[in-house]
Amino acid sequence: MFKITTLSRKLIDFTSLMIVTSGILLISDMVQAKTTDIISYREEQNKVTLRLKVTDKVKDKYGKEKTIPIMDLKKKDFKLQVTDMTNDKLVAPSDTDKGYSDIPFKFKNPLEAEPPPAYILVLLDMSGSMNCSTDLDSKGVCNNAVPEGKRKLDAALSALTTFIEEAKKRGGNTNVAIIPFGYGFDYKPIENLEDLNKLYSVSDSKTTAAITNLQKQTPRAATNIYHTLGKAVEFFTNPPTDELKNKFYPFDEKKSEPIEPKPRLAVILLSDGFDTQYDSRDEKKARQLQKTKLEEIKGKLADNPQITIHTLGYGLNAEQLQKKFGTSQWSEINRPPSKDNGKIPSGKIPSNEYLDVDGLEQISKITTPNGLFAISGNSEEIASSLRLFLDAILGEYEVTYTHPNPQRGRLYKTSVTADNISSEATECKQSDIEKKNQCEKSSFIEYRGVNFGRTASFSIWVISAGLLLISGIVWFCFYWWWRKKIEDEERGTSGQSSP
Repeated sequence: MFKITTLSRKLIDFTSLMIVTSGILLISDMVQAKTTDIISYREEQNKVTLRLKVTDKVKDKYGKEKTIPIMDLKKKDFKLQVTDMTNDKLVAPSDTDKGYSDIPFKFKNPLEAEPPPAYILVLLDMSGSMNCSTDLDSKGVCNNAVPEGKRKLDAALSALTTFIEEAKKRGGNTNVAIIPFGYGFDYKPIENLEDLNKLYSVSDSKTTAAITNLQKQTPRAATNIYHTLGKAVEFFTNPPTDELKNKFYPFDEKKSEPIEPKPRLAVILLSDGFDTQYDSRDEKKARQLQKTKLEEIKGKLADNPQITIHTLGYGLNAEQLQKKFGTSQWSEINRPPSKDNGKIPSGKIPSNEYLDVDGLEQISKITTPNGLFAISGNSEEIASSLRLFLDAILGEYEVTYTHPNPQRGRLYKTSVTADNISSEATECKQSDIEKKNQCEKSSFIEYRGVNFGRTASFSIWVISAGLLLISGIVWFCFYWWWRKKIEDEERGTSGQSSP
């Protein structure tokens, strides 16, 4: 038998500590990330996946500036900028003076990348003016004499059918509910949020059945845009059931974080007129009532980045109507049709021709990011606008790269430059990241490296190897001293026992 001295214990404790420390350095193979990107960010070990939305500002045919998604960029149009925030230097496999990180990355355009889950409420105006002819240049009255298939409602439903088919082609988990709205006659204002719970997959026959059912109806309600919109926003921000809450805002309880990618929640409002519930013959008073209601709706959104509202006006703008009727004067907005005896008021634009362009445009701007606004005059234009809305909801590029040698505890910032989007974006620089009129960029993301596996830096390998070498030398010395001591004790015991 032999005794382990205090010195032996200290040597064992010291070398054990060094082995455990070096083991942690060599075995650790995880990087935890915290994203600040407005779209999404995913990290697995050293592989970083970014979901990017690219937009540009253009003018529509009416001269209005609008922001639209860009869907046709190529891999060569993108440049990564990964910055080590410790020394404010670009991270790259080798030294580079190109102004961007020369890191290889995989790329998918919006039609190649799997779309994020999406839940879309389409609010469809069922006011009496939707029973008018699709020929917007016609000055005829709106009545049941308009042939089936020639009503504005028919054109809208035809465009929605195209919208559903386009969403099917893109795959993924896209769900749509088509909600007719109005008040009076066959329609009552939506009060119960469960009435909006008609979301079905775009591949489900119930979605197309809803369109077929609406084709059989006669629009004749009054228009309550702001009330219906408020209920739609409440449906998304305060889901009526736990099942819907888990769909809209999936959460990983174990990791205490939202599950990525977060579902996209969208409202598409299609109307051919103006709100009559919050209206008044006094234009200023009417606008104030609408503004108050809109602020109330905006408060419900609470800067929820998952929700966007897109608005589509079906009709002619004020300039086109003035040209059509040769006047800029309107008939009384709340004037009952019976007072006109089915005739257009002399020298005035009939109220059923009025499209609240300003109101619809303001609605599209209350979400962050803003939604899209468009004016369409026929079925083809409506379908084109709806396709643009779908691009805005689902259209995301996917960029995946492997971070070269992330080092423990260091903070890294990644941004992406999309060149050649417009003439202003031909020379993008890091300093232009906040100047959207000069450069279109994705939001940047930040993450902290804690990985030291096969891709650890050379300095870490040297330190780890040094620790292992010292551990080996200490163990060898201890073993040699220990063995010599045992041998000496055995010789002494053997000498004492000899005759």
